[in-house]
Amino acid sequence: MGLFDSINPLVKIAKKVVNGVRQSLMGQINLLDTAVKAPIQMMVKEVVGGVWVGDGADAFVEQCTRMFIPQTDFITNGARSMHSCIGKALDIMEAADKKSMSFVNNLSGIFGGIYK
Repeated sequence: MGLFDSINPLVKIAKKVVNGVRQSLMGQINLLDTAVKAPIQMMVKEVVGGVWVGDGADAFVEQCTRMFIPQTDFITNGARSMHSCIGKALDIMEAADKKSMSFVNNLSGIFGGIYK
């Protein structure tokens, strides 16, 4: 360890903020799955099981299975992709910070040897 042991405080703050965003995003994905998509899937299952019959029931199942559920999947897949990309960006940020700290520590060692 050198003169500059700790990670830049701004990087620490940025990491906390980014991780908070990622957690919020995953919470929204889970909410969409559990509070929106799952109940609709359950209703479709009930209707297909015979709870509701007729043209209206068929139209409901059609709309849900061909439009609503695929669109929720599209949204959650996009959000999962965003979550993954944010994680990769965070990894890049951490690697860059470590590399810059390594350079700073090496330079402090060099200058420390010169100016003893």
